[in-house]
Amino acid sequence: MAIEYFRHAIQEDPLYALAYAGLSDSYYRLSNLYLPTTEAMPKAKLAAQRALEIDETLAEAHAALGLVLMFYDWDWAGAKRECSRAIELNPGCAIAHQRGNVLRLGKRSRLPVARKSLRRKIGDDPVAQRRT
Repeated sequence: MAIEYFRHAIQEDPLYALAYAGLSDSYYRLSNLYLPTTEAMPKAKLAAQRALEIDETLAEAHAALGLVLMFYDWDWAGAKRECSRAIELNPGCAIAHQRGNVLRLGKRSRLPVARKSLRRKIGDDPVAQRRT
């Protein structure tokens, strides 16, 4: 359903970078559950890259690409670069912090520490808390 809404938004405004970032995240969430990873993740990557072509300063687009690099390309250095860039562009972007924490601490099997660090970052923001 979300994919349909993002596609509609893109149809209405082909330069709406945030819709492409949302489309990327939606494809990621479908991978392995409803779509084969080999089908969903290339679409997620293309959408994130398109978002960055439109607006290189969009933190959510960098976070979306970081997620694809982390869990599909297994490019840890690239994922770190994208998540760091997202946080640099928007220090309040909870999704960028979440993905950066998963990358930093998760690959070292320190997920409880990552969760605690994320909770400190997002504080009492109920919208950000729903995304974790």
